[in-house]
Amino acid sequence: MELIKKELVIIGGGPAGYTAAIRAARNGLSVALVEADGLGGACLNRGCIPTKAILESSHLFARVRSNQFGIEGSLEGLELSLEAVFGRKEQLVQKLSQGIASLLEANGVTHYAATAAFTGEKTISLSTGERLQGEKILLALGAEPVLPQSIKGIELGKTSDDILARRFEGCKSVVVVGGGIIGVEMATFFSDAGSQVTILEGLPRILSPFSADVSKYIGLNLRRGGVKVVTQAQVEAFRKLADGQTEVVYQEKGKEKALAVELVIVCVGRKPRSMEGLELSGVEFDRGIVTSQEGQTGHPDIYAAGDCVRGAIQLAHFATAQALGIVDRLVGKDSQTELSCIPSCVYTAPPVATVGLSEEAALAAGHELEPGRFNLGGNGKSLIAGEERGYMKAIFEKGTEILLGVELVAAEAPEMIGPLGTLVAMKARRTDILKSVYPHPSVSEGFYEAVEDSLGQAIHVIYKG
Repeated sequence: MELIKKELVIIGGGPAGYTAAIRAARNGLSVALVEADGLGGACLNRGCIPTKAILESSHLFARVRSNQFGIEGSLEGLELSLEAVFGRKEQLVQKLSQGIASLLEANGVTHYAATAAFTGEKTISLSTGERLQGEKILLALGAEPVLPQSIKGIELGKTSDDILARRFEGCKSVVVVGGGIIGVEMATFFSDAGSQVTILEGLPRILSPFSADVSKYIGLNLRRGGVKVVTQAQVEAFRKLADGQTEVVYQEKGKEKALAVELVIVCVGRKPRSMEGLELSGVEFDRGIVTSQEGQTGHPDIYAAGDCVRGAIQLAHFATAQALGIVDRLVGKDSQTELSCIPSCVYTAPPVATVGLSEEAALAAGHELEPGRFNLGGNGKSLIAGEERGYMKAIFEKGTEILLGVELVAAEAPEMIGPLGTLVAMKARRTDILKSVYPHPSVSEGFYEAVEDSLGQAIHVIYKG
């Protein structure tokens, strides 16, 4: 088989891979992209997009069912059709995947729908028979769910991949093992849909990478919605019962407990993917691909980006930014993106969005702080939308007045955090922000009041003394 040579070969068509391919092609490189399992990778096919699609349906169902907007008539027959919800999700995924294919074609990127294996340092064999050689190679292999083998009967649990592929039956009662982002979002969906949901988290609190405030607030909201949250719970086993349910055995405060449910979802994290023959390439894999800060592996012509990199932030937008930075440097351009300022979102109800340093992290780094906070119970737009459970926090460094971080628990949080992240990245000062005028009524006014509160001057806050 003839050896096909390209200036850049990319393995993986997720957010890192396909965006890098388009950027490279637009800068004049000949590019091959290898992706066997659906363009868009895990994010589009088994992660970000499908999860948010089903959550959009469940949130709307829960809001209408709450009957707080003056909509009259019987709600007794109101149902959330999982068939329709997942059908809509599939349509959205297919539409976006087709859009990526069109973009690759329009930019002259050659897409190979195949699996890949290294057969030499820079030579790759495809399952479809082709052989590729790249002057430069970018590995964007992604990650996959972790199934802890320490849990007996782990095969009885479903992963988030299984849920989004609709590989489950009953869901009237659900246990979610793991209270991280994926676990909390899964719990939110099934709770919205009317299931009895229990989260079993091994750590002292859910959403442990976030601040204690976020963890506490989301925990309270989940409990208000009927979700049982059990922390410091060590899951030991899953057992199939005669009635078809699964028994979850776990330790809580030194006591063994058991819970029988129709569905068990295991959400304890994702691990970096490797690929066949990687050892032939000179690339080191140790709990992920080992790279320099610029994304270069042990081989000078092979790079890696996204979830497959050891220690990477496993977020689609981080993977994209990292991969685009690599391509920019390959074509001789300066990368403008600040990878230390990455927003993170959780699509609960209300959702969470953060960027920069939390109060805890800022204090640990030795900063003196002047934080400001505004509760959305005093925000008109949040009240109108029935989303008054939430808050906004602005974290300033004392003296310099530089904005170090932003923390939002609010209906519009994911839409607001990008521009607010720009303020953090550019080290905006409080005086700069206070020059702005925010629209009324809007949720964004809450951020302005949080900034004012850092001075003890927020208009819609009662200060005592």
